[in-house]
Amino acid sequence: MNRSAVQYNAAMREWLAQYKFRGNESLGPLLAQMMNYAMRAMVEELRVKSAAPKHPFDIVTFVPVSEERMLERGFNQSRTLAHGAARGARAPVLDMLRRSRHTEKQSSRNRRQRLMDLNGVFEPLPDSVGKLEEYLLSKHLAQRPVRLLLIDDVYTTGSTLDTCASVLHNIFRDLGHLAEIYCLTWARS
Repeated sequence: MNRSAVQYNAAMREWLAQYKFRGNESLGPLLAQMMNYAMRAMVEELRVKSAAPKHPFDIVTFVPVSEERMLERGFNQSRTLAHGAARGARAPVLDMLRRSRHTEKQSSRNRRQRLMDLNGVFEPLPDSVGKLEEYLLSKHLAQRPVRLLLIDDVYTTGSTLDTCASVLHNIFRDLGHLAEIYCLTWARS
């Protein structure tokens, strides 16, 4: 399941450009608040469909940026948004993934190019498996699938989220757990 807070129209594109590329980090809390509205709608939908608890997510994580992007921007917009979502979800943010290599901006690529470009680019952070295992044991989450909320800024084709979700499923499988992965993005293209 993926939900987005806003449609990626010209006005929202400008907001994201201000935040992500022009260093206007003061927009971060506003974007996170907008995502929280979308998350509450998602939670309500889950509650109706499956009698999910009021706070159904066990963990919040996010799509990582490359080291080059981090140096360029000085922050990971998805991580900032994840911390905002985590407050509303009442779940911890766990850093779980990293980019093994830098990729070009996905916004200029079609779905096929994105899939090829993202092949093998995400992998578990070296210490994330141990931290995750420790967390799962402390919360006694062996009896049911772990519900994970994956955060990104823009949903275009879904290829980035699909690729990350695949790696996350493998991490949980290696630990002997099942995971249900839900995605929340600020905008949908």
